[in-house]
Amino acid sequence: MAATDDFALRQQAADLEQLMPALMRTLFRLDEGDALVELPLAQLRLCTLLQAGPRPVSRVAEELGTSVSAVTQVAQKLEQAGLVERVSDPGDRRCRILALSPHGADLMAARRARRLDRAARSLAQLPEELRARLLEDLRRLLDSASREPGPRTG
Repeated sequence: MAATDDFALRQQAADLEQLMPALMRTLFRLDEGDALVELPLAQLRLCTLLQAGPRPVSRVAEELGTSVSAVTQVAQKLEQAGLVERVSDPGDRRCRILALSPHGADLMAARRARRLDRAARSLAQLPEELRARLLEDLRRLLDSASREPGPRTG
């Protein structure tokens, strides 16, 4: 790769580094009226992960790139707040399963609906062709980035 190509590519990478977090913060910011606005990020990440369904604590730790003890501490706080339930795995009583409580699931579903509404309003301002191409290109970028070796970031 020529030096000018390398410089241009690094500049594009720097632009991406700035744009992606800004886009995520703008599109998916918490609304002040959101009941979850006061949750620390670790708790919100756990609730977001559990939207996909119940999981063993060990799997949650792996998916979040953290320790089982850290997940247990976060889960205890969420359980006290009535957002998460911890139950024994019927196949292995030593294993604990985490799931959103009905209240937690309702709050997360409402949060997701608001986030999707905001994203849909923003996407609606782009022509259909551009929306389709943007999503296709983002999927390709994710696929490419997923093949890169390196530490998991959760």
